[in-house]
Amino acid sequence: DPAPAPTGSMTLYRGHLETYKANWSWTGSLDAARKWANNIGPDAKVWTIDIAGGDLLGHFTARHEDEYIVDPAGSQVVFVE
Repeated sequence: DPAPAPTGSMTLYRGHLETYKANWSWTGSLDAARKWANNIGPDAKVWTIDIAGGDLLGHFTARHEDEYIVDPAGSQVVFVE
């Protein structure tokens, strides 16, 4: 059975190039987003987004990851570092 959707808002992070800052794959960990940005290269940045629980499409924890799939449309993606 699927887990219930979160009821409140969530703050998520993404490490990627600015061109891809508003894609669907995010993490709940700022450190993980920093690692992704470092792996991509010197032009990658870390971004954050606050989403409503209803915008969460999936959450994966396999391979010791904390990946959230969200539809970022309508949410503001903000530069962190």
